[in-house]
Amino acid sequence: MGAASQRYFDKMRRAHFPVPPGAGPAHITLFRHLPPSAADEISRRVRAIAAEYRAFDVRLGEPYLLEKGVAFALHSSELQAIWHRLAHELEGLILGADRAEPRFHITVQNHRPHAEARALLKQLQHNAEPPPAVSIIGLTLSRHRVNADERPHIIKFRGERRAY
Repeated sequence: MGAASQRYFDKMRRAHFPVPPGAGPAHITLFRHLPPSAADEISRRVRAIAAEYRAFDVRLGEPYLLEKGVAFALHSSELQAIWHRLAHELEGLILGADRAEPRFHITVQNHRPHAEARALLKQLQHNAEPPPAVSIIGLTLSRHRVNADERPHIIKFRGERRAY
């Protein structure tokens, strides 16, 4: 994400999300469980995409309830196109739920009682100050880390093409 949206959602996560060790900063997940044995291939493909495409904005949707938290919906044909390309190129490496069409979002609260999540949702739905625009400036490759303050390396978009 761009700097303004990263700061906003990181602050919101710190306020509402009892971040477990290794959860890291606010992020948008494309795939949850890729095999570590394929890290080099995955890295090459992500770098190729970043070299080809330019940064883009996503449309921020309404907040919604997760099982034990709250997330903001995200809508973007470019993000969808990048997911489809990676899903095709990494066929055979993607397992389980990662094969399903994703519902892109930014989680701002998780691992909380349902009543607490519903209260935050109501608060966010009536917030007079909307979050900043969400810009996607690159992709990261992350794995579960012990240090939650560690920032993953961003592979920035530097191409000219739109992703869709």
